[in-house]
Amino acid sequence: MEVTEHLKQLLAVLTTDYRVTASEILTLMGLKSRENLRNNYPHPALKAGLIKLELLGHPTSRNQRYIKN
Repeated sequence: MEVTEHLKQLLAVLTTDYRVTASEILTLMGLKSRENLRNNYPHPALKAGLIKLELLGHPTSRNQRYIKN
């Protein structure tokens, strides 16, 4: 899978030892729309194996955090 500019931006704000929530990603990247965030950043990054979920059994949990692989 091609690493798009959106994915490059997401990977730039994540570090391997830091787990972030969707709200934190919005703030770090200066985005406003959760739907835009979800469709353009974590979902493609998850499919490409670039990031992983902290709570595997609960992908839509409000406590979900993303971790850089």
